[in-house]
Amino acid sequence: MDEVTIIDWELDDFNVSPETLIFSYIKKAEDGDVEAQRLLANVYYFGIAVEKDVDMAISWLTRAADTGDARAMASLGMWYQRLDCPKRDLEKGFSLINRASASGYDYIMARLALCYELGLGTLKDVRKAITIYDNALKNGNPLARYRLAFIYAQGKEVTQDLLKSFTLADSLSKMGYPPALEMVGKFYMRGDVVGRNPQKGIEYFELAMRLGSKPAKCRYACELISGIHIEKNVSKGIELLEELVEEEFAPAIYQLGRIYNAGKDVERDRDRAFDYFKQCLDFEYPPAYVSLGLLYITGERSKQNVTKAFRCFQKAASLNNSYGFYYMGKMYMDKRLSIFNTEKAMECYRTAARLGNKQAVETIKKRIVKE
Repeated sequence: MDEVTIIDWELDDFNVSPETLIFSYIKKAEDGDVEAQRLLANVYYFGIAVEKDVDMAISWLTRAADTGDARAMASLGMWYQRLDCPKRDLEKGFSLINRASASGYDYIMARLALCYELGLGTLKDVRKAITIYDNALKNGNPLARYRLAFIYAQGKEVTQDLLKSFTLADSLSKMGYPPALEMVGKFYMRGDVVGRNPQKGIEYFELAMRLGSKPAKCRYACELISGIHIEKNVSKGIELLEELVEEEFAPAIYQLGRIYNAGKDVERDRDRAFDYFKQCLDFEYPPAYVSLGLLYITGERSKQNVTKAFRCFQKAASLNNSYGFYYMGKMYMDKRLSIFNTEKAMECYRTAARLGNKQAVETIKKRIVKE
């Protein structure tokens, strides 16, 4: 039973006011009751029966974590790794999660694995992440199952195994796990492992969307705009994406940028596209850095600025985006630029190729033929 459920249950069972119940928890928390401290952290963080107060929430969570409580340490660690954390500290977050993982809680283990998978506060180590995910999966942890499905589908740091990926995602989708439903939908859209069935894929997106999946809603909106697999409805698609913008969902903000930049389904508006791409930077969304870099290269939105372009590609590369490395390589290879350096260019191309960038692979092949 989670903390929010505890509050709802106690209110229903004893018919007390929220203020009275919360006051009782404050007294318990001040007396050192760790469970009450954790619960109050949620109360203030989500604004349950009180005014939302993130600082107060973190204060109570820190007090609970200082006692060595694993769940509090893990929650605090996750907080420090959030993009909206004013004191964001990936290393500190990892340290707390790593210490908490000694408890053996499967959801904490899964979060530790995520740190290794994405390099959050520690060196990226996908194979170590897989080992930890496998252990968490023994207890049926949904995050572990989903991330393993994602890793095997991507096949970047490990051998791609689409059948294994689909099996993991499909079993999880049957439990109503929204991210898995969206992933299975993608399998049917592409026809990987299962027969290609766009209509079935759309049905999975719709179900995931109804269950609150933002990625599925974004994908469904894009399908409405393209009209390839369902009846075209650009205005509805834009409306759904704009709803996601209000929820600060970076991929949707980026898609709107792409749509206005292309001008295929709406009137082309480079200024609007530029603004959407810039919004994405608040969330460190790698593709947006690449798109901004290309706008700076062409000078279509503003005066051409190769320095800003290079910085955008560099930032995307620092976030492990293959196109960031690829376009850095192109700029290093441009003899007109002061940064011309064929050795650095090839290094960037090779990194991009290792990350699965097909354009980089072709560039390297052509270079080898010339030599």
